[in-house]
Amino acid sequence: MQNFAKVASGAGVVALAAGLAHAEVVSPSGGHSIDVGLDAPIVVPGDTPLKVAFFIATKANNYVVAMVDEAERIAEDLGFELEVFDAQFNAQIQMDQLENVLENGDFNAWYVTPVDSNLMCDVVTKDAAAKNIVVATSNISICGRDMNHFADQWEPGIITYVGAAETVDYIGRWMDTVVADREGVESNALLMKGFAGLTITNALEAGAERLSAADNNFNFVGQAYGDFTAADAQAKIETLLVAHPEANVILSSYSDMTVGAINALEDAGRLDDVAVYDIGAGIDSVPLIQEGAITASATFAPRTHVRQSLGAIVGVWQFGVMPPPVQDGLMLGDINNPVLIKAEDLGAYTPQY
Repeated sequence: MQNFAKVASGAGVVALAAGLAHAEVVSPSGGHSIDVGLDAPIVVPGDTPLKVAFFIATKANNYVVAMVDEAERIAEDLGFELEVFDAQFNAQIQMDQLENVLENGDFNAWYVTPVDSNLMCDVVTKDAAAKNIVVATSNISICGRDMNHFADQWEPGIITYVGAAETVDYIGRWMDTVVADREGVESNALLMKGFAGLTITNALEAGAERLSAADNNFNFVGQAYGDFTAADAQAKIETLLVAHPEANVILSSYSDMTVGAINALEDAGRLDDVAVYDIGAGIDSVPLIQEGAITASATFAPRTHVRQSLGAIVGVWQFGVMPPPVQDGLMLGDINNPVLIKAEDLGAYTPQY
């Protein structure tokens, strides 16, 4: 059994501000300037209440539902205005939302999970800063930094990027951990990914290519893109199992897709001969880990992402405290040491979504 101990550093400012709960999050008298790496600083005006626009990629899965729930709870507890804008995983919808909010000027801070790293680069990092809008991003890279290492995810114009679990560093180490867990077993793996072009999808593809080129008895024989839903993943895995009967491992990048993969294995009568590893370890995963349908699951921490991101915004606005340029958003382990949750670990583990 593993010892799960990690301090969520980004929660510090939120905890500090919570001491002032239900008083508005207001900038100090006289205001202050924030250096975000551009030619001109962002000016936080004095005695101004914080108003946050939260731009989410989609609210169609449990992960983002947990993010929204946490954001709304923090906003209520601390006393700042927050409005959620759902892009429905459509880049143009999100771009229109960003441009409309920029034009109407109703919000002085943005929390963004960008759908398209390149399309919305300028509006998030330059146009917002030009209007003195404080911006934090998480989960998905901005401005084409998808394949950058975690330490290089910050882009001038934003105050912080949150999300190590989506980067090439963490995904690569997670894959290495899975390979180590299957040491001595020849593995023919199927890879269930999310949408093409996302930071985590690009990282998965890079990791699969690296492992397939190595002499380690671990080969990827089939891959599929998905929409992060169980139904879609079930259909994709059913097709891959027929095309690749030699498959004996499935790697899935999200819990809901894992549920679909397990349904496909059950229908094919192959639950006992295919090992399933995923990232997520959500509430729905716990019974599947307990019964052995999921061999091991690395953790996603949507609520930690929100605490660190909104904590950064509150810290800048109310206290003039700049956050680290990148924050890992992890609840367990660190970027070089992903924690795999197995059945024997469940007694000490609490999922975030």
